[in-house]
Amino acid sequence: MTEEKELALLKRIRANAQRVSTDCDALINENEDTRQPFDDMTEEEKAWFIIDNVAEFYGETRKTILRSSSAQHLIARKKYIIKLMYEMAGMDYQSIADLIGLTSHATVMHHHRDINEQLEDHPLTDGRVRARYKAILKYLNFD
Repeated sequence: MTEEKELALLKRIRANAQRVSTDCDALINENEDTRQPFDDMTEEEKAWFIIDNVAEFYGETRKTILRSSSAQHLIARKKYIIKLMYEMAGMDYQSIADLIGLTSHATVMHHHRDINEQLEDHPLTDGRVRARYKAILKYLNFD
């Protein structure tokens, strides 16, 4: 291969590398998380963010996770939502009850106390609850 051909080949390789780099940068920018930062959200936006993302974590819809039900798996998911809304969004018990469709703030207080007891690092508590809560926090980028 002549020197002239080698130089032309190197120029094409450099141009292709620059094009690939530009394309990759464009894809990265396109896929960056464009959600509003949690701290800049209103209380209600924080609440819906938590509800929607916990529902998504479980592969549920907002409607399903908030429906009135005595199914234990839905109650457990609401407990995580209540804890996050109270502690991360700073909502009071009555506001949480109103938003998720519970009749009384006392029910929210009971669920919050219950989930906190389940999350205690104690031999009699279920480590799966702690592991699940940590996974939810990580999913929400709260870890």
